[in-house]
Amino acid sequence: MIKGEILLVDLVFEYKIWKKRIDYFIREIQVFCERNDELITLRNSCDLDASMIDMIMKHRNELEAFHNNIKVKEQELQFYNKDFPITKQHQYYLDHIELRKQINELSNQHYQLSEKLIAVLAIHE
Repeated sequence: MIKGEILLVDLVFEYKIWKKRIDYFIREIQVFCERNDELITLRNSCDLDASMIDMIMKHRNELEAFHNNIKVKEQELQFYNKDFPITKQHQYYLDHIELRKQINELSNQHYQLSEKLIAVLAIHE
């Protein structure tokens, strides 16, 4: 077997960052929901319509699912630690690159959703 230059700790490093990012996004969603509840109490009106609330819950579920996928991948890789170091052609690395694409897409979705929510829930000009 050809040994490569990519160590398990190299992949785990990004997993740690991604999990922290997902945790932050989920906490931010909670802040938006709390703000909406606050506005309901203060103004007797809900600033978020049903479709926006559904979008928020769907996004949160996607974030939680991705977080769980990372945990599973970490556990799998710990079991296969003997295969490391690996090359960039190895399936573990290719899976990692796919996860990287997914976190980038989720991050972009989150930032776009956050902008919409801030526009609805913040002080209006």
